[in-house]
Amino acid sequence: MSSADKQRFRSAENLFGQYKDYFSLTNPTKMGFVQDLTSYAKLYREFISPSVLDEEVPKDYGIERLNVIIFGLDSTTLIPYVLFVLKNQTDETERKEIFRILESYIMRRLICRSTNDNYSDLFSLQLINGQILTGEGLLEYLSNIEASLSLAIPNNSELMYGFQNSVWLISALKAFCILSSLGLAMIVVRLLSVD
Repeated sequence: MSSADKQRFRSAENLFGQYKDYFSLTNPTKMGFVQDLTSYAKLYREFISPSVLDEEVPKDYGIERLNVIIFGLDSTTLIPYVLFVLKNQTDETERKEIFRILESYIMRRLICRSTNDNYSDLFSLQLINGQILTGEGLLEYLSNIEASLSLAIPNNSELMYGFQNSVWLISALKAFCILSSLGLAMIVVRLLSVD
């Protein structure tokens, strides 16, 4: 299936028509299609949950912390790629590294007030089509996005500028102080570290 076809099937409009078109284009077995769909549904049920917003944020990187970003920052466009990683990367250490890099990427862009206009392309097409299933591969992919493009990862200079010129810096500092008093300040420091 071509990238143009995959792009076409991302819309939430006319789902029945899209499924019919998908079946005629890819000709999967019905049982295979249902099994694939079911496996993703099970992964979603097991790992993706907005209820993490009611719990303490874990200190270690992983899917639980990424859930906080997905639902706390309304970044649900991450979900297709996260499910792809959960299904296709069985090494838990590698998964955590991928989720650490994703977390850092999103937080850096947030601090730098970068646009998220093309997140759906990145997380539902580019990373999945590119079969990016290692932390090293993800970091390389994100680092190779031209700095002038909307999806580029902010470098350390841009991150410092973002901190120094953010309207919400005082609120962030207050939050950091509160986190420090709760013993959670290192989460913020680790959150921003890509390297």
